[in-house]
Amino acid sequence: MEQDVGDVALTLLKLGSTAYYISLELYIYCYLFDNMNIQRELVNFSIYSANWTQMDLKFKKLLLLAMRMNDANNLVIRATPKKIINLQIFASVLTPFCL
Repeated sequence: MEQDVGDVALTLLKLGSTAYYISLELYIYCYLFDNMNIQRELVNFSIYSANWTQMDLKFKKLLLLAMRMNDANNLVIRATPKKIINLQIFASVLTPFCL
């Protein structure tokens, strides 16, 4: 009987530590991808906010090329075609387990 209680406790400890590790790893990925998306948006906004109207033609062409490369609609890290990986996804994944 004592052996069974010890095995159950060990199994629960293993399951708990595995769930904690997976949650931590998921949080790190979501946090880093969210941070990358925010930084990309800041770069896009900074490019757009530059005083490009008073610059020469070469600068305008380079700026347009940079804006095309950093297209805000196409350059995000996604889990599915509609779901962007960020902290909101992390919260929505863990919410059912916390209730």
